[in-house]
Amino acid sequence: MAAHNEKTIEAVIPRFPDFFGINVTNELMGPLFNAPIKGHTAYWLGDGNTQHDLINIDDAAAACILLAINPNTYGKSWHVPGAGPV
Repeated sequence: MAAHNEKTIEAVIPRFPDFFGINVTNELMGPLFNAPIKGHTAYWLGDGNTQHDLINIDDAAAACILLAINPNTYGKSWHVPGAGPV
């Protein structure tokens, strides 16, 4: 953001929950989805009763585009939610 504030670049920062989707490799989410595909038990790191928000990679990409085409979003960080806690 320092470069944005110095007018060197225009920047907007999207912040997302954990990603999931086709071809997403993520140390936390990968085993959760890949284990059942291989017939194994899926394990979750942490309390399985605590809700956790996720975002599909396609939805994250759409949010990036919306932020990029709106000049009022620049110079800020945006917390982009997923579909809701699961």
